[in-house]
Amino acid sequence: MPKRSFHFYANLAPEVIQAGASMRFPALLLSIAMGSPTLRKQAAKVKASGARLMADNGNASAIFALIGVFAAEGERLDAAWRKASPAARAGKLRADYREFASIVRAACLARITDADAGAMLATQTTFKPSAFICHEDFTSPVLLALNVDPERLGYEKSFYVGQQMFGVDQAVRTVSGVNGPYEGMPYATLHGVDYDTAYDAGFYAGLEKGVTAIATGIAGFMNDQAFISSYELRGERISVAGGKTVPRRYLRALQVAVGLRDGFRDAAGHAPHFHALGLGAPIMLPLLALALDDVPALSVDSTAPIKNANMGKVMVDDPAYSNDSIEEIANAMLLEGFRWTHRCAFCKAFLAKHPFRYDDAIAYHKKKLGGRRVRKDDLARKDGVGRFLPLLYDLSALAGDSLRKELHQARVGHNHAVMLDLAA
Repeated sequence: MPKRSFHFYANLAPEVIQAGASMRFPALLLSIAMGSPTLRKQAAKVKASGARLMADNGNASAIFALIGVFAAEGERLDAAWRKASPAARAGKLRADYREFASIVRAACLARITDADAGAMLATQTTFKPSAFICHEDFTSPVLLALNVDPERLGYEKSFYVGQQMFGVDQAVRTVSGVNGPYEGMPYATLHGVDYDTAYDAGFYAGLEKGVTAIATGIAGFMNDQAFISSYELRGERISVAGGKTVPRRYLRALQVAVGLRDGFRDAAGHAPHFHALGLGAPIMLPLLALALDDVPALSVDSTAPIKNANMGKVMVDDPAYSNDSIEEIANAMLLEGFRWTHRCAFCKAFLAKHPFRYDDAIAYHKKKLGGRRVRKDDLARKDGVGRFLPLLYDLSALAGDSLRKELHQARVGHNHAVMLDLAA
């Protein structure tokens, strides 16, 4: 099998530019919602350097806004569902969910149809991208983020697949030139809630001449905290091997990705180029690469490296790739003998100026903290244990200090570097 490409697209956000990282990464994504003159100028530099640039459609802002509008009602229904009897779930509560889904659907459609696909494409084209994300119907991701899943609605899969015909149509209108001239590879943006709905959406896309690439949103799945022991596949209930439970968010993400690939491949005779929008969970990159082993090009993007840096989370690759909190890493250093081994350019530069002082940290930990587990607030004091483990300072401890900017930039750059390692 020919070698395929696998790219992690870092979001071309101000934090990435400030970290000095935008010119070090081989692939970056810029949303039209973030198209400030500064970012556009940086995008031109990225392209001139030979890096790949993907232009996002900017719909994420509308998706998050809609989730915010309906979050309270979604939480109320979710709490009621968890307490309800099977009879209540199949009766009034299902009716309540269907009414709620209808309201959310109408709000999504208003946002979707208000957007001018031609203007969207024209803006994306000004970036001169290598690839771009076509307009989409984002009802399904919004509903899932509000815990309105297929089990609770009880609708046939046509409810979900029908929504995706808009995304297929937009891809066709794009490649045929109806939406205007374009530059780069267009990605039909399609969504599913399980394998079966994704398969049908992918199949319809594969029937269309000129559609060669699919993108799908993954970020919304990652908020699901449920664990399951069985799932639906092609109309059958399948049990997880060994009677175990697995995180539904990971299984659903893989089912949708594989379903889109399988459907497209069965219709077109070959697998599509594939992009996963908002995939920042470290475990998912190798799993997705294994599951989609025949796609000619695989890529993902995520703002997680930035958000994690802001929240006090740092990616580690020893003993496994994971997003760990600063207090988890500090406890591993003080109680388990863990030592920092990652040597990306960002943490190397920071640690050259502000090295770990392990012996001093251990002595302080025993004398002042009694050897107990470190809490986040212990790292939020400028005169606390964090001064000996400076990469692990809580950012709140450094308000007004120039070290805060250095530390934030180092974490942003480092977190992206680890994701690049995973995609290498």
